[in-house]
Amino acid sequence: MLVCRKLKPIRISTQGGIGEEHLDGIKRGIRRVLIRARVAEHIKLNEQWNWRDSDYCDENKTLMPYKSLEWHINMARGASKVLGHLNAKILLNSFLEDPSYKTDIRYDLAIVNEPLHWSSDDNRIVIGVGRDGQGAVISIAYFTDFLLSAGEDPKKNSEFQLMTQMLVMHEFGHVFGLFPGNGKIKPTDEELRDTHCQNDCVMFWRIELERSKRIQSQPFCNSCIVKLKEYFENP
Repeated sequence: MLVCRKLKPIRISTQGGIGEEHLDGIKRGIRRVLIRARVAEHIKLNEQWNWRDSDYCDENKTLMPYKSLEWHINMARGASKVLGHLNAKILLNSFLEDPSYKTDIRYDLAIVNEPLHWSSDDNRIVIGVGRDGQGAVISIAYFTDFLLSAGEDPKKNSEFQLMTQMLVMHEFGHVFGLFPGNGKIKPTDEELRDTHCQNDCVMFWRIELERSKRIQSQPFCNSCIVKLKEYFENP
């Protein structure tokens, strides 16, 4: 029997400047995770592109707390320890601290076009972060070189969609209980590798183009598929 407290909608919000051409892979990736976890019929997607509540700023055009993705991003930008990057952990924390999170029960997915670093204690550059039971933040900034532009090989667009698809699948694997980490503030590369799947799987510790092409028809290994299902079956 599925555990109802885990069957909550996913609120998807995007930073300004991210268009529909960026989102095909991401939406496909979310659907594929939900299908493999056998909860696609029970978890709704609440798409709020460039999310802003009606009262997101005051009469002075000041952003109001928790009323827009812009406000959350400003928090992450202001707390960044790396120039030009967002603090991913601060961004996740700000969603968790949102008063509406207590009444509007959900998973959050924030899609940004600025690069990320992990936390105030760790300047490691990351492409996404997922937190067990809460949600994820992913950045498309690292994959824009794959995007199709005039005169370039059309395969770059499909590679962009593949990489963003694999990224969101990886992070929502974490959200749905796969490899939650070892809790260390500044894990080494070896420790990160050891706390991820060791198989040819989307939950490998790095998202790489050649691996993504190789596993695109079967992204999750059998072991991870079993664990995904168990996440919703167990209390």
